[in-house]
Amino acid sequence: MNLRKISTNLKLPNYALAIAQDYLPSTFFQYDFKTSNQVRPAHTDIPKPNFQEYRRKPLENPNALSSESVDNRRAIMSLFSFVGGIGTLYGCKAHLVQYVLFLSPARDVLATASTSVSITDIPEGKTMIVKWRGKPIFITHRTQQVINTERAVNLADLRHPETDDQRVQRPEW
Repeated sequence: MNLRKISTNLKLPNYALAIAQDYLPSTFFQYDFKTSNQVRPAHTDIPKPNFQEYRRKPLENPNALSSESVDNRRAIMSLFSFVGGIGTLYGCKAHLVQYVLFLSPARDVLATASTSVSITDIPEGKTMIVKWRGKPIFITHRTQQVINTERAVNLADLRHPETDDQRVQRPEW
C-alpha cells in the first residue's frame, strides 16, 4: 500500500502527504495494513560508524600491530596510575588524620594533665627534659657552685628582678 492510498483512505489533505513523505522513513509505508503479515525492511542502507577521529594516534592505522606501540601506551598508563595512586594516598592520609584527631583527647583534658617525675634519678649537675602539654620542661639538679653563681647575680641586670631564693622552693632544684 503506498502513501497516496493511505492519505486518500484517511482523507488527508495534500500538504499532509508532503509532510509525511519528508519526515517519515520510506520503510514506514511498506506495511500491509489489511493482513497480519508485515514486511520487515532490512536496515542495510545505514552506513557503518567511523570512529577514526576518536582513535589514539598510535592506533590510527587499523592494519598496524598494537604491539608496535605498546611501550608508549604502557608508559602513559603507568604515569596515570602513579598520579592516581598518589592522589588516593593523599586522600586516605587526610581521612585517617581526621580519625586520629577525633580519637585524641580534648584540650580541656590535656589542660588538667599532670606529669610525675622521680627527681631522685637525676644526678647532681645534670638536667632532665620532660614533656608536659607538648612542651619541654627542664628539671636541673644544681650543684653548689651553680647555686652560688645564681645568688651572686645583680638584680638590676635581670629582666624580671627576683632573687634565686624567691624563684625556687629548694635551692638544689
